[in-house]
Amino acid sequence: MRQSLRFRLLTLILISFVTGWSIISGFAWWRASAQADRLFDIQLSQLADLLAVVTTHEAGEADLHQFAADLHQSSVKSQPLFQVWSADGQLLIRGPRAPDLPLSGVTTRGYSDEILDDERYRVYTRFTPGDGHRIQVAQEVASRQMQLHVFVRGSLTPLLLALPMIGLLWLAVERALTPLKQLAAEIGARTPDNLNPIYDGNIPSEVFSLVQAINALFGRLQISLKKFSRFSADAAHELRTPLAGSITQIHAALDTTDVRERQASLQQALHGLSRLHRLMEQLLTLARLEPDAAELTFSHFDLNALAVDVAADHAPCAAKGGKPGDRGSRTGEFLWRSGDDQHRTAQLVGQRDPLHAVGW
Repeated sequence: MRQSLRFRLLTLILISFVTGWSIISGFAWWRASAQADRLFDIQLSQLADLLAVVTTHEAGEADLHQFAADLHQSSVKSQPLFQVWSADGQLLIRGPRAPDLPLSGVTTRGYSDEILDDERYRVYTRFTPGDGHRIQVAQEVASRQMQLHVFVRGSLTPLLLALPMIGLLWLAVERALTPLKQLAAEIGARTPDNLNPIYDGNIPSEVFSLVQAINALFGRLQISLKKFSRFSADAAHELRTPLAGSITQIHAALDTTDVRERQASLQQALHGLSRLHRLMEQLLTLARLEPDAAELTFSHFDLNALAVDVAADHAPCAAKGGKPGDRGSRTGEFLWRSGDDQHRTAQLVGQRDPLHAVGW
C-alpha cells in the first residue's frame, strides 16, 4: 500500500512537534519545580528570620507565653510548624500543631527532610546570635507538592495552548501540497495527443526537476511519433507500388489470349509479389528489433563464414532459377553484429535475388 506524501509529511511534522513539545514541557516542569522548591525554602528561612526577631523582642519583654497563646488562637491548618528552643534545650515557643519534641535533630544551620506522624516534612533550622535560641520551621511536603502543581500548571498553560496548532499544521500541509494536486490534475486531464510541455512557472522547486523530466519525455515521444508516422507513410508507399503493379499485371494476363504475353504478365506479377513479400519480411524484422537491447549486444562476427552458410541454404532455390550461388569466400573479414545475424544475411541475399529468395 502506497503512503501519500501528505501522510508522511504530517507524520514527520507531528512527531517533531510532539517531541519538541514534550521536551520543552518536561524542561519547563523541571525548572518550575526547582524554582518552586527554592521559593518554598526561602519562605521557610524568611519565617525563621522573622521568628528570630520576634522571639528576641518578646524575650526581652518577658512576654513569650502571651505570644505563644496568640499564635494558637490564630491557628491555620496549612501554616508551617515552628519551634523555638533555648540554648539549654528548653522549648520556649511552638506553633499550632507543632509537637513537643524537636522537629529535627539537626544541630547546625540548614535544611533537612524529616518524618513526623508518618508525614514527610521539610525542616529549616537556624540559631539566633547572642542568646543562642534554636529556631526550627517545618512545612509538610504534601502541601508543598500541591502548591507546586498549581504553580507548574500555570507555567505550562501557554504550552498547552500550542496543541491546537496541530490543526493549523494540517491546513498548512494541505495548502503546501496544492501545486502537486494541480500538477497531477493537469497531467491526468491531458489527451493522448497532447504532448505539449507542462508550464513550469508556478512549479515548486522540489518537483521542478520532475516536471523537466516529464517535459523531456514528452519531447522524445513527439519525435518518436513523428518518426513512426513518417515510417508508416514510407512503408505504405513501398507496399503500394509492387501491389499495384502485380494487380495490373494479373489483369493484363487475364485479358490477353497470347500465351507468351500471359506468361510474361504473370512473371511480372510474381516479381511484384516477391518484392512485396520481401518488404513484409523486412517490416517484421524491424518490428522484432529492440534498439536498446540490440545496442547492448554488439559483438564481432565473420561475415564471410555467415554468408557461406546462408548461400548454402539458398542454393536449391537458386538452382531452380538457373542461378547457382558462388560459394567462394574470403576469410578474415569481421564486422560488428547484433541480433539474428542469419536472418539479416538472408534478407540481403533476398534483395540480391528476390525471386529465388522466396523459393520460386
